[in-house]
Amino acid sequence: MNENHKLQKEIVFSLYRRGYFGKKHTPINNLCKRLSHYSCKEIRREIKNLIKREIILPKPTAHNPDIRLNVRMKKEIEFFIKDRIEELYDF
Repeated sequence: MNENHKLQKEIVFSLYRRGYFGKKHTPINNLCKRLSHYSCKEIRREIKNLIKREIILPKPTAHNPDIRLNVRMKKEIEFFIKDRIEELYDF
């Protein structure tokens, strides 16, 4: 698995675990702080790729666009991060 794919899974799993679907959204800077072991520049680049794939949707706000998961692609999102979800429940 390449590094970009791994980072995309980390981004999607971070949003999924906190329930950022529909009306709930977060600024990109908060995601950069949460995933501090990656550079913010890399995170922003992968967020753009995920927006192109329509897994993440931008939410226009007064400061900068926030991001949220696309609720219509919930099944695809869960399949995409299936291994991370299984790790979460295998305690």
